[in-house]
Amino acid sequence: MGNHKIIIYALICILLWGCSGDKAPVEPIPQNPGSPPQISVITASPNPVAQYTLCKLTCSASDVDGDDLTYEWRSDYGEFNKGVVNTYSVYWRSPFESGKYKVNVDVSDGYSTVTAPAMIEVTGNLNTMVLGTITNPSGGNVEGAVVCFDTECNTTNALGQYRLTSLNIGTHPVTITATGYWPFSTSSMVSYGVNRHDFQLEVLAPE
Repeated sequence: MGNHKIIIYALICILLWGCSGDKAPVEPIPQNPGSPPQISVITASPNPVAQYTLCKLTCSASDVDGDDLTYEWRSDYGEFNKGVVNTYSVYWRSPFESGKYKVNVDVSDGYSTVTAPAMIEVTGNLNTMVLGTITNPSGGNVEGAVVCFDTECNTTNALGQYRLTSLNIGTHPVTITATGYWPFSTSSMVSYGVNRHDFQLEVLAPE
């Protein structure tokens, strides 16, 4: 009878020890992420855009759960103005090469991230113009001077003025020839919009 009591006592101790032991930690229940953000539209202005010119990108997005949204813009080409990429609206500077380029935006609500692309066309001669005046050392206008940016040429009028359109954005070799003046050569940068480049020619010394 004594042995039975010892066995019963031992079983009770084992059961009590098992009940009072450390319990496994309870995993926290993850918060319901709800619905992912929704991107309604991405606008790019201007589009098409000239080479090496700023284009404004704006992403319109919403979240039905009311979560705060964060934005991250990225592209393998061009560059973002001042490195700013984490707002709903940014400025992207197009590359020098013409073509079609993709800019992506990632929108996150802290739980889910959605991505959408914007396709931007970069053109070489959109709204570019070069104009200027050719003068001599005394400030007089040089009529009949042939002004060339690469192979695009124009002859100055009676006021010494020239004008060139449809030039690609970038640095161009410039040559100017006129009767009675030394040939002139340099290089000039053409950017989006109207560019003014005035030049002065040196008079040939009489023989």
